[in-house]
Amino acid sequence: MERPERAAREPLRLFEKRATVLVIRLLVVGGAVLSCGMLGWVPFAALVVMTGRLRDGALAVAVCALDIGAIAVIAGDAEGTWKGDLGLLVLLATMVAGSAYYLVVDAERRAVRERTPEQPG
Repeated sequence: MERPERAAREPLRLFEKRATVLVIRLLVVGGAVLSCGMLGWVPFAALVVMTGRLRDGALAVAVCALDIGAIAVIAGDAEGTWKGDLGLLVLLATMVAGSAYYLVVDAERRAVRERTPEQPG
């Protein structure tokens, strides 16, 4: 029987089939892209669920705060000034950065898992 703290640190291994992995990647990245960056925090939240790393959680919170701030700036900009443009730039930047980070980290994590043989439990 494993200790509870060890089981809590192991990554989530529910989705192992290739088709399932591709659908999850499509949903996560597609959600961020199709919302024009308003859901730019979703790739980071997906990594938190999959890996359980504190760094990814901190990034998810930071990107969520950036997105909320950017939306507030855009909503308060009635005249179309540089502030609204900057808010839109922040939304698009979090969308691109979050999607790219998610795809790279997920691909690396799966490559390491495929190279490493499973140890009998």
